[in-house]
Order: sequence, then C-alpha cells, then structure tokens
Amino acid sequence: MRRLLAPLLASLSLTACSLHYDVTLIPEGDQLHRSTSVSPELEPAELAELRHTFGQPTNRGDANSNNQKAEPIRLHFFGSHAGPDWTDGFGGRGSWKTYDSPLGSTRCFLECLGGDTSALDDMLALQNGIDAVAADIGKELRTHLQGDPMLRPAIRLLNKRITPDSRDAAVLGWALMFSSKLLPDKRTTGTGPGRDRLQDHIQSRLQEAVIAFLWQRNWLTASEASLLSAELADPNDVMQRMVARALDFDMDGPWEQQLEAFMEQLQKIFTDKVNDELTETFINAVGSKTRLAVAWAATTAFLTNRSVAITLKSDSAPTTTNGIWTNGSILWELDTAPLAVGLTSPPLCWSATWAEPDVLAQQRALGHIGINGEELVAFCLLWSDASDSQRAAATDIIDSYANTIRGTGVQAIAKDMLAECCRSLSPQN
Repeated sequence: MRRLLAPLLASLSLTACSLHYDVTLIPEGDQLHRSTSVSPELEPAELAELRHTFGQPTNRGDANSNNQKAEPIRLHFFGSHAGPDWTDGFGGRGSWKTYDSPLGSTRCFLECLGGDTSALDDMLALQNGIDAVAADIGKELRTHLQGDPMLRPAIRLLNKRITPDSRDAAVLGWALMFSSKLLPDKRTTGTGPGRDRLQDHIQSRLQEAVIAFLWQRNWLTASEASLLSAELADPNDVMQRMVARALDFDMDGPWEQQLEAFMEQLQKIFTDKVNDELTETFINAVGSKTRLAVAWAATTAFLTNRSVAITLKSDSAPTTTNGIWTNGSILWELDTAPLAVGLTSPPLCWSATWAEPDVLAQQRALGHIGINGEELVAFCLLWSDASDSQRAAATDIIDSYANTIRGTGVQAIAKDMLAECCRSLSPQN
C-alpha cells in the first residue's frame, strides 16, 4: 500500500515545479532590514500581502535571456522593521527589540505565523467554496452535455456523492496534513534510514486513510480495498472501475471504452480557462479568507513544491534560538506557503536572543560578571513586563548586594541575587 500514489506521481513528475521564498534579515541597531525574494508565480493573494507590507517590488533576472547563466525572474521586496509589533508580509507579526535591565540587556527576534487563524470559520468557508465550485461544475455539465445520456448520471454523481464526500474529505485531508507537520523533520531525523522509515510510515498512514474513506463511502468494494491494502492491485485499474461503477456503467459490458470516451468529453469541457474560472469561483466564495484561499491553492497544486528559507545575519552566536546557527547566520526553513501557516501546518514562531551583560553594573553588585546567557535573557524579559513597584523591589535587592560587598573584595553569589530578583519580578508578586 505504500506505493498507492506512485504511478500518479511518476506520470506527473515531468511537469513538477518549485516556488521559493528567500528572506534575508540584517540587523542594524534598532532596525532590522528585510529582503524578501519570491517567484512571480506565487498566488495573487500572497503577492498582494507582500505589496501591501513593502510596496512595489523590484524585478531581477531574465528568464528569456539568451545568456545561459541568466537567472529566472524573481520579485524582490525590501523593508525595515523595528519594535515589538510589525507585519512581515506573510500574514504574521514580528518583533525586533532590545530589552534593558539593571544587569544588562537582551536583543530579541521573534516572528510568528498562523496564530491568528480561525480554524472553524475557515472550515465553514471551505464548505462554501466547495459548494460554489460544485454548482459551477453542474452548470458546465448541463450546458455541454445537454441531450447526452451521460448528463443525468454525471449530475447525480456530482450532487449525491462527490460534493458531500468532498466536504468531509477536505476536512479530513486538512487534519491529516496538519498532523503530519507535527512529526520530526530532516533536521531532527537526518537523511539516513530513520528518515526513510518515517517517510514510509507517513505515506502508509495517509494511504490507509484514503482506502478507509473510499471503502466506507462505498466507492470501493471490500475486495478492492483488501487488494489495495495488500499492494496486490494496480491502483489505476481499481480507480477506473470505481469511477465507472459510480457512473452506473454496465460492468459486464464495454465500460472501459465508455469511461475513456466520457473522460475525453470532460477534458474538452474543463479547459484551462474553465479551471481558472472555477478557482476564481472558490476564491470569491470564501470571501475575505485570504489564508484559506492560499492554503487551498497550495495544497491542490500537487506538482508544486514550496520552500521557505529565513536567514538572520549576526556577528555573534545567539544565546537561544530554534533555528540553525552556522557561518554567521541563523536559518529557519518551511515547506509550505507561509501565508497558509495555521491551516496547512500548525502556527509557528521563529526566535533568537542575544544577551549582553552590563559589566559595570554587575561588577558593582556582584564583584564579577555572574549573570549572562539564558539567565540574563530571562531576567531582562521579566523586567520588561514588571510593574514599577516590582522593579523598585528588585532594584533594592541589587543595591543591597552592592552595599554588602562594597570595599571588601568579596564576590557575591550571582544565582542567589538572581533568584531573589526574579521572585520580586514574578507575575504573582
């Protein structure tokens, strides 16, 4: 069963394409300069979001140049961010801020995607989109198959089975895709046998879900489901029989020729232009749900791979980060449309911090530099959210340590002073 989708994917692989989003972040004091390079083939809603945030892009590269070394055309957006709350052009929000405290400071980068998604509302809008597309498909069939004996079974199949099952399949498919993104990626598993086993497991589970759905909805017979589960049948042959049966063909007659003729009719009806119109119908039906429209486009474009690379330049290694630090930069990666995060994958945060102790202040209070790294980051962030009275209490603690060791040459125990200060800054106080 692990290779259920292999014949389809193999037949389509020659036309596969990739869309890349490359983001470079360069700090300059309180400013964070952002360069976003994207393929112009992105969904219109994605480009509109970037234009709204950064203005008009510049174009680079020339896909039509006779120069073999010419790069494909890319759109480049530029902007600068500062402070704790800015839009990133991906439907998310970010923060680039320095948090000061009496013991030092911490520079923090945070960018979040998908946290504002209203999943229930989007799922309801998805149903509206499916219904609207089904209605338009029905109109096309009635227009082009008028008087054809295939019209009645095609409309019945569309209304009684395909549309209601598509509503459920869309939700189940979203849940499967969403949950698969929670599994460890190649950064955790590597690229060895363990990675292959994980990929096989995911593919196997998805294919089992497809078989279960099709059998329980009476698209497959029990024997066909068993054959597919045991990998003892050609999936293409089974699917053809499934469609022919659903159209009420006489399975003891020349159903193969009938099915082939009907599929040729459908290809003539649903041209590229009509398919584009159906996409527009879906977008209009979901209304202002931009994230849903992008998620739908991203997940129905089976041959389009999407990759996102976010690079934050830095002269020093971060104190904490959930990215990959190497060669003077931090890297985060994503394999879905960033504007669709929250639907195609769980919401996410990219983060990094840098701690900078105040040498003079710590020498005065402790007699040495004893609070740095993660401890200083935590202290600075606690200090930033504390009330004036809490800060006054922590300042008194620091001053008391400074007064105790003044002129003695003794070094205070940093963890003791830090613990007392953090207790005073705790939200419970």
